[in-house]
Amino acid sequence: MTHGPEIGRQVPFVTTKYLHREADPNGMSTLAALRREVGELATDIHRARSKYGTEDALRLAGWSLAYHVGMSVHPLVSRKLKTVPITSNNTSMQVAFRRNQSDIYILREVFLEGIYDFPYSEHVPKVRTIVDLGANIGLAALSLAAQHPNARVLCVEPVDENVRMLEINRALNGFDIEVTKAAVDAVSGEVTLFPNEWWSSSTITPNVASAREGNPGRMEQPLALKPQPVKAITIDELSMAYGVDQIDVLKMDIEGAEANIMAGSLDWLDRVGVLIMEIHRRYVEADPIIAAMESKGFTRARHHGPCDVFVRT
Repeated sequence: MTHGPEIGRQVPFVTTKYLHREADPNGMSTLAALRREVGELATDIHRARSKYGTEDALRLAGWSLAYHVGMSVHPLVSRKLKTVPITSNNTSMQVAFRRNQSDIYILREVFLEGIYDFPYSEHVPKVRTIVDLGANIGLAALSLAAQHPNARVLCVEPVDENVRMLEINRALNGFDIEVTKAAVDAVSGEVTLFPNEWWSSSTITPNVASAREGNPGRMEQPLALKPQPVKAITIDELSMAYGVDQIDVLKMDIEGAEANIMAGSLDWLDRVGVLIMEIHRRYVEADPIIAAMESKGFTRARHHGPCDVFVRT
């Protein structure tokens, strides 16, 4: 299978259907959206040139071009594997991803936008344990491991196809990465996963899946897959299973399930040094989450990108 079940029928060979975004103002023209793609491509190229050597910069700029052309003309939806070398934080890696919009989007976020680049060591003297909740195909884990090459990295990811990619990225590189196939939730047991071939948006939160798959302007609609049961674990259970008494860096990108977790018991936060979390504000309320973090002695740090970073006061 190389694409979602409805992609051939619902996505024409040439389309600008996916140029517009949910946050765009009403009446935003296609031309304005195209200009934005061009502007973002230019920014990606600048970042590539400023952060990487010539070969890596050209390689990443090329994949950025493929992404923006895909969003502007015809989305890439292949499951075919691509592996590229990237040197980040003076660490050489082999980075595997699928030739589709979702994986290339994550490639851009992690290695060009640097959304997980943060001076963690200024807040945690020695980063020994990193936990990645919603690890997707492992690109964030690779980036964090490159920043802290002596750290142990625990990854949690519920989507079978993503776990297989994560295992490939682990095998290609020499980092201490361990993988648990599960969803993380406030309570353990079994939950329903709503997977999607826009792989990074698979979720266990029904209202998130419904909003995305019901929107004809989002790729999730033609790429939706059948819901399936998955194991759910708590952060406490993960810590116990791996014998972890301190989480120096916790990354959380779990597509709306963060609201449920942050509304439950927060004892696990006592063992966390830095939490970098994407709060999916379009679907969940951010204020209760931020208040919960503040109640446990955290404050928000200045950071770029879609994630909030919380550090101890």
